[in-house]
Amino acid sequence: LLHARPSLFAAAVPICGAFTPAVPRRTGLPTLLALATRAVDAEAVQRLAGLPVWLFHGDKDKIVDVAGSRNAFRALGGEARGEDLRMTICAGVAHNVWDLAYETPEVY
Repeated sequence: LLHARPSLFAAAVPICGAFTPAVPRRTGLPTLLALATRAVDAEAVQRLAGLPVWLFHGDKDKIVDVAGSRNAFRALGGEARGEDLRMTICAGVAHNVWDLAYETPEVY
């Protein structure tokens, strides 16, 4: 939804996320998770260039590989983009990183 309608959002906080190419609705979870580890085409995320984004991911996530967030961060402009783009990789945290993300006062 974020990619399809970025103007609806003031900011985004993807948690355990990744960008994947458009796939048929019936695509299975194993296929989506495999796609999530691939490098992201920077051109594919240009629609989000002006949107503040803060990605959160646990480095021990066994459900969605942390490579998904790292690849998205790079595609969105990486550190060169400044405070408008942040990524927090939580050490020792598995898939349940949303508790830490939502407990972060600066998110709000």
